[in-house]
Amino acid sequence: MRPDQRQAQIREIIARDGETRVDALALRFGVSAETIRRDLARLAREGSVQKVHGGARPFRLFAEG
Repeated sequence: MRPDQRQAQIREIIARDGETRVDALALRFGVSAETIRRDLARLAREGSVQKVHGGARPFRLFAEG
């Protein structure tokens, strides 16, 4: 699977399930945890997800009311 395809699926998983773990994604896609970390770093740079320790969650904007 190409990285862009995997990243698109990761985006969908996080949107559907909320927070997810690096190790769970690595197992699901059959790749190393480091590969998933690189994917999450790219998605975080794009603003698609928010990286957290050991995983990622949907990006949330906080604004004052």
